[in-house]
Amino acid sequence: MMRKVHVAIVGCGKAAEHYVSHLQQSNAVDLVAVSDPVAGRAEHFVRTYAIEHAFPDVDEMLNVLDFELLVNLTPMPLHASVNRKALEAGRNVWCEKPIAADLQDAQALLSLAKLRGVGLWSAPANLISPSFQFMTSMLTAGTIGRPSAAHGIIGSSGPAWPGSAWFYQKGGGVFLI
Repeated sequence: MMRKVHVAIVGCGKAAEHYVSHLQQSNAVDLVAVSDPVAGRAEHFVRTYAIEHAFPDVDEMLNVLDFELLVNLTPMPLHASVNRKALEAGRNVWCEKPIAADLQDAQALLSLAKLRGVGLWSAPANLISPSFQFMTSMLTAGTIGRPSAAHGIIGSSGPAWPGSAWFYQKGGGVFLI
């Protein structure tokens, strides 16, 4: 029997709901903890999804819990700092895009991962988008027949929440240049 990878999630917002359900379906994953600084969020995930540990602080989770992979689902401006903490603690990191808000931070994180001998990956969120979910359901159901070729375009104009101005500045957003 294959040993499961022990995984912990940081950030219990909307994206985490999608991740948790998929991680818990995997035979290769043991989702052991969630962390979120917003009061009650991590505890809600523990109750709703039967996860063993909840932490209000990522530092505490990194210090007291043994796991191999941190999944970073925090708001984009926090990605670099959370990724850095996990890499420094010797954890592999899977982060929603981008891994950092600017190119220098991203390069520093990649160097740190290499130095620590751990992995750092950035996940595109496209596969959990409503458009891709709809397309998948249509293809799986055979609604449009058997495709022989496909072309798709997806994108957005970027975030519009308060504090997102950094995304539109040179060096911000997903392009980082």
